Amino acid sequence: MGGYVIILFYCITCIVSALYMLNTGMYGGEAYSVGRVHFSFIEIIIHLLIVVFGYFYIYHFYNRTKDKKTKYKIRCNVKRLDKLYFIFLIISWVLFVTAGVGSVVGGGKSSLSFIGAILNVRTLFPFYYILARRKGLFYPLNILLFCGLRLSQGWTGFFWDLMLMEVLIRFQYFRFNRIRKVYATIIPFIIIYGGGLVYSLIYPIKQYIRFKQITFETLTIEEGVNKLLDRITFFSQSLASIQTVDLTARVYQTYSHTW
Repeated sequence: MGGYVIILFYCITCIVSALYMLNTGMYGGEAYSVGRVHFSFIEIIIHLLIVVFGYFYIYHFYNRTKDKKTKYKIRCNVKRLDKLYFIFLIISWVLFVTAGVGSVVGGGKSSLSFIGAILNVRTLFPFYYILARRKGLFYPLNILLFCGLRLSQGWTGFFWDLMLMEVLIRFQYFRFNRIRKVYATIIPFIIIYGGGLVYSLIYPIKQYIRFKQITFETLTIEEGVNKLLDRITFFSQSLASIQTVDLTARVYQTYSHTW
């Protein structure tokens, strides 16, 4: 059921993005700089249907394969994983405080950035969050250290990662019935508005860290929802990339070099 909720959520974000383009004739989200949409109503709807059916095909494939057993097994010592990830986080904190490694503002300019890339606590986080999930001292401490590190660096996407993993974990053993189908349809909308509320509250912190803008004015929930959906959906970017493919090719041909 968790997978269904996530897939339905992404479908809703794509539908909202398509409706925005149909109503305004402009691209939204990360593709806003492209300007006007040159696709017709029918072309946008066809692209939307392809994406939506693609999502549900992925969900169908996931359901068919998720319970298949293989002869390969991965064994993990959780206590050692706790301590190892704790060490990685402490090193990452030291690199960030002393050299700005990992910061959204000039985080790749330090000569020590390669150490952060090797440790890469962000890539390891989903595996740690799921595999080491248990009561104890290190687990909540490591989660707090990771969240504090990423927020201090100016990143907020980890909140979305946490939400995805929580939905998948908490609903992984739920079986569908009539009532749960209704819940599964309502939950994505709760996620959208709940996420918009959280984004509206952390937005001033993000702006201060990135641009040193000292402001205590938070976004409205509606503005938070709009910015959240703009960051999550890639529907507008996919259409914009098709529209600007000739321009991209010309830029590549103009500035490419023969080695």
